[in-house]
Amino acid sequence: GYYALAAQVEGPQVVRARPRDAEARLLYARALFLSGDAEGAAAQLRAARPLPATPELERSLAHLGALVGAARGDTARAARGLARLYRAAPGYRVAMDWGQVAWQGGDLRAAERAYRAAAATPRGAQEPWPTLNLARLLLQAGRYEEALVPLETTLTRLEADPSPRPSPAYAETFYRLGQAYEALGRPDEALPNFQAALSADPDYEPAARALERLAGP
Repeated sequence: GYYALAAQVEGPQVVRARPRDAEARLLYARALFLSGDAEGAAAQLRAARPLPATPELERSLAHLGALVGAARGDTARAARGLARLYRAAPGYRVAMDWGQVAWQGGDLRAAERAYRAAAATPRGAQEPWPTLNLARLLLQAGRYEEALVPLETTLTRLEADPSPRPSPAYAETFYRLGQAYEALGRPDEALPNFQAALSADPDYEPAARALERLAGP
């Protein structure tokens, strides 16, 4: 609701008041993009391109431009643009978006590089998502043994989280560990991980189905 309001009301008002302000165009473009209007976002980014901007603002415009490009179907160019942005100014969010866009475009090698890069940033060293996404990718590629390392790293990061509310990543991480062990022909190690996933989230259906499968007829 907030983004729809920003796209329909607040964004146009800001741009009318500050038509030569690249940041105003960026904010309007972001609201349009997040409300599902990639074409409208692209138009605002084009309008922002010739306007004066700081280097940081230029990076933000290029970052959003890559995401808009991916949404419009040009994932290969978008992934290359995000990779360039990361090399110029390494950051967690850019690396995560690079990974997502590269994966979306089917470039698993680039997605793997991106998630490893995200995990190496200061924020990424605390977050579970870069290593969990890396594990998802490795499992998809059938690299089950390799997936165990990022999954264990993800658990370590989750256990170090001081938040009193458990992360939604807990159940999936245990499930993915079980998935990897089952694929490796190690059901005795898969079983407790599937059980832990269901303990973390009793409604986690993939783990319940896995336990039924391992229990047999």
